Amino acid sequence: MATYYVRTDGSDTNTGTGAGTTAAWKTIGKALGSAGSASGDTVWIAPGKYREVITVNMPSATAETFVKGDPTASQFPGVSAGEIILTSYTTDDNTHPTTTVVSMNGRDYLSFSDITFLSYDYAFGACINAGTATSTNCKFTRCALISFTGTMRFDNAFGVSLNLTLDRCVFFSFSNCVRVNNARGTGSNYSTGISIKSCIFMCIADYGYFQDSPGSTSLLNGGVGGDIYNCVFLGQRGIILNQVGDTANKFNIRNTIFHNQFEAMRAYVSGEISEDYNRLVSGSRTNVTAGTNSKVSAPAIDLGMNWAMGIKTRLFGYPHIANSIIASGTSSGAPTLDFYGNTFAGTPSIGAVENVTVSTSGGGLLVHPGMTGRISG
Repeated sequence: MATYYVRTDGSDTNTGTGAGTTAAWKTIGKALGSAGSASGDTVWIAPGKYREVITVNMPSATAETFVKGDPTASQFPGVSAGEIILTSYTTDDNTHPTTTVVSMNGRDYLSFSDITFLSYDYAFGACINAGTATSTNCKFTRCALISFTGTMRFDNAFGVSLNLTLDRCVFFSFSNCVRVNNARGTGSNYSTGISIKSCIFMCIADYGYFQDSPGSTSLLNGGVGGDIYNCVFLGQRGIILNQVGDTANKFNIRNTIFHNQFEAMRAYVSGEISEDYNRLVSGSRTNVTAGTNSKVSAPAIDLGMNWAMGIKTRLFGYPHIANSIIASGTSSGAPTLDFYGNTFAGTPSIGAVENVTVSTSGGGLLVHPGMTGRISG
């Protein structure tokens, strides 16, 4: 299992096996191409902006294969810390693209982390598109996906579990965020294996998470099954299941905040969604039985003003002080880490962020989880 490196001042004619400019590749597309990395390998990406449209053509992996942004530049001596931005705005930041950033192209076991994906509009999957062929066992950790429409799309063949994991990510879009299409068939219903935890969804005009079963209505069975824990849904709609109806493979929703104009949760049939320990600021339930421990409550999270006002003890998403979401969730099935990498309490708070105090030692400097240094607040 090899380790490869990508940096903006590298060259795709290099071997890719070293972190320096004379060894590292220049593009992420090279690393994920037919002559790039292979199953089980690790690709480190240096800070910088990568203007690329990528089709993953490496042989489909059979073991977890890592594509790691390195915001602290720990793997790249002499390189300054910074964001890793992968954008389909290949001309400039003003010319809207009509292509996806990354086309998964039926590739499995890809694990992306610490990358910001920027795009505009493409078939419900402007940032990540896995709609042309089934891609299973993929993972996105600490990633930001930002577009005008459809940040992420995954389609799967009938009976195939996607086993898609979204962990500590943020999704921001106008018309939708994440869409999963599970094909219908004549066999048994099945679990799609969706796991979403400690994520923030900001969808202005439509849904945060939409799961559908397209195909002929004569094919009566499809896939449901998944977990959404400790997330925040902001915008018109939260979680929508437009399925053929499967109450055996339930979709479990826990410890999550919904602040939606219309629906917070909608199932195709009653019993498809199991929800509890959630907070609905606004938004209704359709075909969803209210959980015993779920409540309708006031807005509960800080939107960044604590830091802007100079108090500097809470960041975006933190619970307001003395709030009913603190220590009100369930630990059963809950994630270990919150959105910022803090450990959830034994009885976790509801939402994507645990009730902790930001470190302001050292002259108001902020420690970012996973970093060895500090950044200015």
